[in-house]
Formats: sequence, structure tokens, C-alpha cells
Amino acid sequence: MVIVTLTKCPPKLRGDLSKWFIEINTGVYCGNVNQRVREAVWQRICENIKDGKATLVYSTNNEQGFDFKVHNSDWEPIDFDGIKLMIKPHKKKEKAYESKKQFTKNEIRKIISKSAKQRANISDIQDYCVIDIETTGLNVDECRIIEIAALKIRGSKIIDQFETLVCSVHEIPLKITQLTGINIDMLHENGLSTKNALSKFMAFIQNDVCIGHNIAFDAEVIENHLEELNLRPFRNKKIDTLRMARQKMENLDNYKLKYLAKLLEIDHQPTHRALDDCMAVFDVLCKLNERDRI
Repeated sequence: MVIVTLTKCPPKLRGDLSKWFIEINTGVYCGNVNQRVREAVWQRICENIKDGKATLVYSTNNEQGFDFKVHNSDWEPIDFDGIKLMIKPHKKKEKAYESKKQFTKNEIRKIISKSAKQRANISDIQDYCVIDIETTGLNVDECRIIEIAALKIRGSKIIDQFETLVCSVHEIPLKITQLTGINIDMLHENGLSTKNALSKFMAFIQNDVCIGHNIAFDAEVIENHLEELNLRPFRNKKIDTLRMARQKMENLDNYKLKYLAKLLEIDHQPTHRALDDCMAVFDVLCKLNERDRI
């Protein structure tokens, strides 16, 4: 779903938008378009809105469940540890807000402290699924899933697991085979069809909270595949251990799963195989929760 709001919209631009969106109120457009169309429409808006203002909001698989863009806005978009926020400058202090670099973390923390207190601690969640995928690349719009896995957690204990290769391609890039050890013969011999694999995966996770490392990538790739196959969308609540680690372990050299696994001395090390990486994510999660109890 995509929503666009405009002020001072030129007639020609309104005509262009009507090709893709329904105007549900003056200057408010609603539609369901793919990423390519969305980006092209936004570029068209920015080039033709002149002194008008524009806002675009769209669904995506991040922790908030949506993202947005603004043009000619009085409000200032900022990023706070992976969460996108908007701050409206005080009229008397507009110059102080010319660059988002002028916002310190302490200033931002004060702004969102009230909502932050209301957010549940991950250590309070005991029933969830840990998920991971292996793909043919890192482009979310083009890569294909070649392996998918999940752990079912109840009472903070692993009670079940799901793992399958996915026969979704006719060839695998050499660098991916070198990284994961997965080759095309393995997919042909042991892989499920994409539809069968994702149907089983969705049945396994049901409506559980899903946890992963850099889960936004996994979620968007999974969602793209589900949409292609007309399967139910991946709308489960998602929690990212990458973001958790950044919050709880500041100033590390990097926050890759392999680095965290070594630093935290966990039992299961990531191997770029989906189930092994799920085990590593679960161990990292447990260690991060232990830090809350110290």
C-alpha cells in the first residue's frame, strides 16, 4: 500500500498520479504499486511539485512496518538506531535544525523517551520463531531463496525446527556456492519447490513474532516471493538482533553475526547455512538478554 499527500499539486501532475492512484480526498492519493513504479512516481512528484509539499508513505518489512519520504517539508526526517522519526523544528530555532547531524543521540532519546518506555523488552517475549534464509545475492528485488529455516521457541526453549533447501533457480552464482556450500545439484536432489517450501515455512511460523539478524532483508525477500506466488503475506511482528546489539553493545567494530558470535562466545557459530545461522541468532539473543539481567 502506498499513500501520497500533496499540496499545490499542478493539474498535469494530478493527471499523472491518476494513472496509478485513486484520489480519496483533495491531494490524498492511495494505491498499490510495486517499488519501481513507486520510485518513478516519487521522482515525477519531486520534479513537478514546485513550491508545493509532498509526503509518500509505503509498507515495507522493517520494524515499523512502513517507511516514508518527504519533499519541501517543514519537518525534519531523522534516523534513530534504524527507526525513522520526524521532528518539527520550533520556528525560533529553525536554523539549528538545518542538518540532521546537529541532533545528538541524547536529544533524540529525550524526544522519544516516552514511547520507548512503553515498548516491551524482548526478554519478556518467550514464545517466538527465529528465522534465516540463504539467497542467490543481496538485491532484494532480484535474489532467490535457496534455503530457509526457522526455530520455534516456547518458554525460551527450542521445541521444534524447520529447514529446507529451495529449488528456485537453474544455477547458483559461484561466490554463493563458495560462501554457503550449496550447489545446484543439492537443490535439484533435495530442494522443495518455492511454493511448497514457503507454504511449509508460513505454516511453521504461524502468527509468531519472528526474530532474525538484519531481519528486514530476510523479510522483504520472503515477502517478494510470497507475493509472486499469491500466498498469504508475511505480516508477523519482527524483531532485529542486529538493532538490539547496536543498542546494548555500543562502539563495536561491526555487528555482523559472525563477529557477535565470536565476541559473545556462543555455542553455535554461523556458517551461512540457514539452520546453523538460526541457532547462532538464538544464542546471540540469549546473551543479549542476559546483559539486561546483569
